[in-house]
Amino acid sequence: MTILKSRIIEKIRQSGGKISFSEYMQMALYDPKLGYYTGHHHQLGRQGDFITAPELSDLFGKCIVKSLQAVLLSLKNPMVVEFGAGTGKLANVILEQCESIENYWIIEISPALRKLQQITLEKYLSKITWLEKLPEEKFEGIILANEVMDAFAVTKFSMDSRFRGNDGGVIQEYYVAEKNDCLEWHLDIPSHQDIINFVGNLELTSPYSSEINFAIKPWIKSLSANLTSGIILLFDYGFPRHEFYHPDRAEGTLMCHYQHRLNSDPFYMPGLQDITAHVDFTFVAESAVESDLEVRGYTSQAAFLLESGILDFAQSHEDKNAIKMLTLPSEMGELFKVMLLSKNNDVPVLGFALHDRRNRL
Repeated sequence: MTILKSRIIEKIRQSGGKISFSEYMQMALYDPKLGYYTGHHHQLGRQGDFITAPELSDLFGKCIVKSLQAVLLSLKNPMVVEFGAGTGKLANVILEQCESIENYWIIEISPALRKLQQITLEKYLSKITWLEKLPEEKFEGIILANEVMDAFAVTKFSMDSRFRGNDGGVIQEYYVAEKNDCLEWHLDIPSHQDIINFVGNLELTSPYSSEINFAIKPWIKSLSANLTSGIILLFDYGFPRHEFYHPDRAEGTLMCHYQHRLNSDPFYMPGLQDITAHVDFTFVAESAVESDLEVRGYTSQAAFLLESGILDFAQSHEDKNAIKMLTLPSEMGELFKVMLLSKNNDVPVLGFALHDRRNRL
C-alpha cells in the first residue's frame, strides 16, 4: 500500500467511514507532497502520462500570440498570467514572439514542473515570477489556462428514479469508503443542497451518473477580482451543458491517465495517475457572467487555430503532423474547446468568428 493511499484510508476512518469523492480527488491530485500534480514524477510528454497542445507543437503558441496581438498592443503594461505552464513551452513561444512583455506570472504548484520550466525559460528568467496561487494584486493583461479546469476536484452524483436514498430522494452523491484496506464507492445523501438543486434542474434519463465541477465558480471569481482590464483565454476538453449531460453520457466523463493509457478506475494507484473530468462550458459561462466578465467567444480548438493562422506557420513535415493532431475532429480539434472572457476590454481577438458557438451554451 502506498503512503498516500494509507493517508486516504486514515482520513476515511477519521471521517466516520466515508469522504466525498471531491475530497478524495483533491488528495489524490494535490496532497502537498504525494499528490499527482505536486509530486516529483514527470507527467507530461511522450514519456509521461499525457501530452498537451503546447507540448505537441510551438504552432499552438504562435496562434495564441497572433490571436492576442491587438490586445497586447492596447495595454500599457500588460501582464501575462499562465496557469499550469507544463514544461514552459507555451511561455517560451509567447516571450520569444513578444519582446514587449516584461511581466509573466506562472502559477505552478508542481515543484518538478517548476524546475523544468526554469530550464526551458532560462533566457527569460528576469521577466518571470513563479507563484503557487494567484496573489490579490490587481493587474491588466491576459490570463491563459490550458487544460486546467479539467483537473479541479469534482463532485460525483447519481440520479436513479428506481431508488430512493435515506432522505427519500432519488439524487445521491458518490463517496469513497474502504473495506479491507481497499477503496470503494459508497452512495449516500448529498453533502450539500447545491448538488440537489443543480441536478434537479437537469433533464436526465434514469439511471444517470455524472460530475459537477463546483470549483470552477470560485476560480473564475478570483480571476475577475484581480483583472482590472484584459482577457481570459481558456482551453479545455468539454461540452455545453446539454451535450455534457446527454443520455449517451449516462456514466459521466470521469477518466484517468497513466502512461498514455486511459482507464476508468480513480482508485488505481492514487497519486500516480491523473484523474480528470470534462468541462461543462455552460457552467463556465454562467460563472463568468456572475463575476462581471463578458463571454466574448466560444468555439472548437480547430476553428480557433485555423482562424489564427496555423496553416501559415507550418514549415516542416513535423508541423503538418502536429496540425493534424491539433485540428482533426478525431484528434484534439473538436473535443477541445476555447472560451474567451473579457473585462473592460473590447479589443478584437482572432479565433472566434469562423465558428462562434456561444448560441449552444
